[in-house]
Amino acid sequence: MTTKVAAVARVAAMEAARSRLLVVVVVTIAVALGALAWASTGDGSAVGRVRAFLSWGAGWVELVLSLLTVFLSTTLAQALRDGRLVPFTAGPLPRGLLPLGWWAGVALVLALLVALAHLLLWGLARVMVRAAPPADRPAAALVLSSRGVARPPRPDPRPAAAAAARQAAALEQAGELADLTDAQREQVLEWLERAARERTRAVARGRAMAWTLDGVDPDRAADRVWLRFQYTVRDGTGQQAAAAPRGRFSVVPEGAAGVQLEGRWRGGAPHELAIPTWALEGRSRVQVVYENRADEAAAVVFPEVGVELLYPAGTFGGNVTRAGLVLLGRLLILAAVGVAAASLIDGKLAALVVLFVLTVGAGREFLLDSLEAFTGFGAASPVLVNLLRGVLLLLPDLASCDAAALLSSAERIATAEVLRSLGLDGLLRALGVLALAAVAFGRRELGAIR
Repeated sequence: MTTKVAAVARVAAMEAARSRLLVVVVVTIAVALGALAWASTGDGSAVGRVRAFLSWGAGWVELVLSLLTVFLSTTLAQALRDGRLVPFTAGPLPRGLLPLGWWAGVALVLALLVALAHLLLWGLARVMVRAAPPADRPAAALVLSSRGVARPPRPDPRPAAAAAARQAAALEQAGELADLTDAQREQVLEWLERAARERTRAVARGRAMAWTLDGVDPDRAADRVWLRFQYTVRDGTGQQAAAAPRGRFSVVPEGAAGVQLEGRWRGGAPHELAIPTWALEGRSRVQVVYENRADEAAAVVFPEVGVELLYPAGTFGGNVTRAGLVLLGRLLILAAVGVAAASLIDGKLAALVVLFVLTVGAGREFLLDSLEAFTGFGAASPVLVNLLRGVLLLLPDLASCDAAALLSSAERIATAEVLRSLGLDGLLRALGVLALAAVAFGRRELGAIR
C-alpha cells in the first residue's frame, strides 16, 4: 500500500519537475532576490539595506511559492482527465488514497523549493553584510542574528473605555452631543477612548513610567542584550513633535541594582540601547523605568507594547530555517486544499477554491474582528454572522506569523509558530482535508471525468 502511494507521489513530483512553470519560478526567485540584494536601500544605511532585503525577499518568496502551489496541486484534475492515473485507480491501491499520494509528491517539490529559496536568502544576506563598509559592518551583522523578545503584558483597555464612557455621558448631559447622529456619537466615543488610552501611556516632564518584563533568557555566551523602544513626543500645546527630550532608562533585574541609560532620543524613530548581559545577573524578570527629564514642556507617549528587551537566542541560520518551515506549513495546507478540490471538480474551479482559501486565510483575523459589530443583515445578522465566523475558523490563519518582518528585525521566530504552521496546518489540518477528499473521491464515477 505504501509503495503504491509512493508511486503516485513520484508521478506527481515528476509532473511538477517537468513543468516549464517550475523552471520559470526558480529563475524568477533567484533573479528577484539577486536584484533586491543589489538594489535594496531601506533607510540608506547598511543596516537598512539588509533589513529591507530580508523583508522584501522573504515576502516575495512566500507570494511566488503560494501562487505556484495553486498550480501544482490542481494539476491532478488534468492528470485524471487525460487518463494518466488510470493504472493506479484500477490497481490494488484504494482510489481514496490517490489524492494523498499526489499531495505527497507536490509536498516534496514544495519542500525542495522552500529550502532552495531560503538558502539563497541566507547566503545573499551574508554577502550583503560582508560588502558593507567596514565601519557599518558590525551593525549590519547584528541583523543576521536571532533574538528573543521579552515584552510587558498588554495594558487592560477597560479603565480607558470606562473613562471615555463617563466623559461621553458628561458631554451628553451638557447637551454638547445633541446635534450629532448615532454614528457621530460612536465616533466621538472612539476618539475619547483613544485619547484616554494615550493618556495612560504618556509620561509628562518630571514623571516616570515602569514596565515589568518576564522571560528574559539570553544564551550563556551572550555579552549583551538590547532595550528597544519607540515613542512620540508632544510639545506643550499637545502637538506631535520630532524633538529629542532628555530621558533616563533604568533596567533593574529582580532583586538587583541594575543599570541606568541616560540620553536624548528622537521621537518617532525606533531605538535600541545595548546593555551588558552581566547587568541582568541571571534574572529572567526585569523592571524597566523611564524618567522624562526634558528641559522643556514635553510629554513622551509610548505605544501600547511599551518597551522590549531583546536577547540573543539562536543563530540567523536557525531563524531562516524556522521561517522556511512556517512557509512550508502554509503551502502544505494550500496544496491539500488544491488536491482535494482537483480530485472532485474541474482544475480551473479547483484553482479558484485554493485562491479563495489563500486570500481569506491571509486576512482571517481582520475578517473575524470585522464581524464583531456587523449588523448589515438586519434581524438575521446574529445567525449569518455566526455562520460566517464558523467558516472563517475552519480556514487556516495564514498571517498569524509575519516571518518576513521577524527576519528583518532579527527577532526569533517562536517554535510554537513553527509547530502551529507545520504541525497543525501543514499536517493535521491538511490530512483532515485529504481524508474528506478520499471519501468523496472513492465514490466518484471516474468515467464521468472525461
